[in-house]
Amino acid sequence: MEEVMSSYEIPNERVTAITRDRGTNVNNMCDLMSVPSIHCFSHVLQLALGDTVYKNQKYTKSIDNFKRIARKIRKSSVEILTIDNPDLTLTESDWKIAKILMYVLAPISETTTAAQHRFLSPCSVIIPALKLIKFKFQEILEDHSIGEDEKTITTEVLEVLETRGRNYLSMKTLRFVTFVDEIQQYCATPPTSTADPFTFWRENQNFPRLKSMAQKLLAVAATSAESERLFSIAGQICVPKRNRIGEGALEKYIFCNANITALDI
Repeated sequence: MEEVMSSYEIPNERVTAITRDRGTNVNNMCDLMSVPSIHCFSHVLQLALGDTVYKNQKYTKSIDNFKRIARKIRKSSVEILTIDNPDLTLTESDWKIAKILMYVLAPISETTTAAQHRFLSPCSVIIPALKLIKFKFQEILEDHSIGEDEKTITTEVLEVLETRGRNYLSMKTLRFVTFVDEIQQYCATPPTSTADPFTFWRENQNFPRLKSMAQKLLAVAATSAESERLFSIAGQICVPKRNRIGEGALEKYIFCNANITALDI
């Protein structure tokens, strides 16, 4: 990592934090570099589901059926996607469980999608997102029209998410970046129609110190989805017919492919 940073002329002191997965090697690397690290928010959300929904015997069989059908649809031609196809059949129990999970897990799904946005997912979204999920789950628990199954799985996911989310609430970097959004003068400013925080801070000249902080802190991603996209881009470029592409050229191809939108070319 230090070699890569050096090749891009990025000194350690300019790194606010590194967004990582659960890998022990990455965590150890951050410790050795004395750089704060943030556990990928999407991974934490999925781990919360893994500790609850995916381990619940009541749901595992149906979830396996959902996955099987999804794989079948992705890999099959249009001709087999008929209502009479036995490979695409769900039982009455499967449909009931699907309805329960879609309702209960909607806040997790929406948050995951938002957190993985390519340009609008700085780490400042994490703590507010956790609070929003908790609020949504509490609304579900107060919904008198749902059954005990929905309430049980909602309670389980909420408890696990609160446990896994405690690390975020205690992180100095996240507390600081979230506190910035709460400064009285900034909050008193009338809202703008700009949804992109990067555009807002690039154009805003009224808060020079906040702008400096924002430029530093908003560079930390909420998830590692973007780095994983680069592997997909590399796989699309480095195909068998182009296996003689040099390392340097491949790196430039990937860089251009990944940043052409941002460069407005």
